[in-house]
Amino acid sequence: MKAKHRQKRPESYRVRSYRERAEVCGLVSSHVKIKETDLHIQADRDVGRRVEEIVLQCRMQLEDYIIRYPVFYSSLVPLPKDFTAPPLVQNM
Repeated sequence: MKAKHRQKRPESYRVRSYRERAEVCGLVSSHVKIKETDLHIQADRDVGRRVEEIVLQCRMQLEDYIIRYPVFYSSLVPLPKDFTAPPLVQNM
């Protein structure tokens, strides 16, 4: 059974111009955009590739869990703890 996902309106995603104003001298900016995840990270080196790997791992856990338990995606109230869920989901 496939989980139903709410469609996002294109206007819900905006250019984040404030990010350019937050640039800090001496730090390297990394941008990672995967589906709804949109990160801007500043560090002493380019961390984009590693962050992308982490985001993909986390999203895979969440998306797999949502397929099995669609109520997790749409609930607006806390759900009972699922001890079989990945640690990421349990922490959420």
